[in-house]
Amino acid sequence: AMEYLERTKKTYSVTRLLYQYQAAIRYNAHQIDQSSKKNATQVELSAVGNAIYPILPLINHSCDANTIRFNIGNKVVLVASRDIKAGEKVTDSYGMTFIETPKKIRIKNFESKYNFVCQCDACTKDYPLFKDLEKELPEQSISLVETAFDEIETNLVNNEPLLAIEMTKQLFKSLENLPYLHAAKQRTRVLLGTCYRMAYSI
Repeated sequence: AMEYLERTKKTYSVTRLLYQYQAAIRYNAHQIDQSSKKNATQVELSAVGNAIYPILPLINHSCDANTIRFNIGNKVVLVASRDIKAGEKVTDSYGMTFIETPKKIRIKNFESKYNFVCQCDACTKDYPLFKDLEKELPEQSISLVETAFDEIETNLVNNEPLLAIEMTKQLFKSLENLPYLHAAKQRTRVLLGTCYRMAYSI
């Protein structure tokens, strides 16, 4: 209905402010998720709203984000999913990652929804999907990794997510000699997110 208003400097100022407000909502709002247990070791996320937080819009997206974001009530929490080196950018996921979504779909989604072409390492270096990651483990690591995953799962089943968090961190450190894009390493990072949500967001 702006066409019916008299075109004055004040009108243009209001129009500019409305546009900036709409753009801020569209590009900077973050989804609020409600976490619930899908089963003893899995979390299901349900969108219950959107919010604009003062700090999160300053963090760029990556399809291989180095943080985990989750909600505790009306608060948002961001924790590291791996060691972040000094000078390295802190990144967040805007909803799609290389783990489960092909590159072409991710790029198309972010370009249409957020008006940018993703230039993260996962896109520029064309990281494979989780199902295509290397899975073979050194002989001496097979038992350690399998036992660790079993123990972490047991702690989640026994409603001990804080212990599961610490064990998951220890497992990730023990895998430091594996390639970054190894299934066990990436599974551990995803599992860490599950543990945090079970500990604080359910």
